[in-house]
Amino acid sequence: MIFAMSCSFSQNENSINSKFKSVRMYSHSDFQFEKNSSNFVSLLRTFSPSISWGKEYGNFQEIGIQDIQIVLNDYRKSIQSKFNYSYNMRIGRGLNPDKKLRFYAGLGGQFGLGFHKNPSYSSYSFNSKESNQSFRLMFTPRMTVKLSKNVLLDVNIPYGIYSTSRFSYTSDNPSIPVENKKRVNSQSTTFPNQLTVRVGVSIKF
Repeated sequence: MIFAMSCSFSQNENSINSKFKSVRMYSHSDFQFEKNSSNFVSLLRTFSPSISWGKEYGNFQEIGIQDIQIVLNDYRKSIQSKFNYSYNMRIGRGLNPDKKLRFYAGLGGQFGLGFHKNPSYSSYSFNSKESNQSFRLMFTPRMTVKLSKNVLLDVNIPYGIYSTSRFSYTSDNPSIPVENKKRVNSQSTTFPNQLTVRVGVSIKF
């Protein structure tokens, strides 16, 4: 009996502590509500992939690409992207770890990078360059629904706690004074009232 109980406990412990990896694909909608600024809502944007790994019935980490924009033409050459990372802690696991409906609280960040070049395309235009970097500290409540053994429905709402950004602009225009040929602006905001609703499907392997 003691041997059987030991085997049962060992199997249950191994099941709880087993690790997983998964690929997730999201569609997301963005909301921004700020004082003294224009509000906007962007619904059902393009799909974004991510990779998750962690404990089968516990905490897990997630990293993903939210946006990639590339423009290549005679007037503008640019690339811009956003990357997300979060560490997600299981809430209310209790005595029954294998629940169909699970809740998490995540903390992480969103990193944004952009580089733009506006080439001279006529005798009246001049070369200019722009770059921007941004970071948002995000709190992410999350819910997953187990659809099958290896498939989950994932709904999460990243909410901005703090954001900071830097923008620089350089121009070759000779009519601009030398001290103004390069401009750099930085700004930071606490609780910027920006949130994203993401709905996706996760496939574990």
